[in-house]
Amino acid sequence: IEGCLMIKKMIVNLILLCIFTSNIFAAEISDGQAFKDNVVDRPLEGESWITMVISSKGMMEATYQIGAKLKGSWQFKDGFFCREAIVNGKIYGTDCQKVILTEEGVTFIRNKGQGKHKYYKFKK
Repeated sequence: IEGCLMIKKMIVNLILLCIFTSNIFAAEISDGQAFKDNVVDRPLEGESWITMVISSKGMMEATYQIGAKLKGSWQFKDGFFCREAIVNGKIYGTDCQKVILTEEGVTFIRNKGQGKHKYYKFKK
């Protein structure tokens, strides 16, 4: 298990290195106000989600390409985006995620930056 975690960290670092070396702006968001200023109330799309909105009212909603609906609450806590997800009535619990912002969109990395990642583009 320890080896798997090390490999995951290496992959995340490699992705970030690729972003930085390709002259694309990228920054980790660890401040709630910066998250609100850059991500909240901006429609997102990607990774099979047709649309997702993280609202300033502390809620989030998304629609999956096969019709599934995601709802939940969120807060920014201890440097992480913490969300509670419910998909079609199934509760997935709370997960706190590392947030990486680029000019084009945002990447969420589950389990405080140790898990799987999902990238979303800002909808135009």
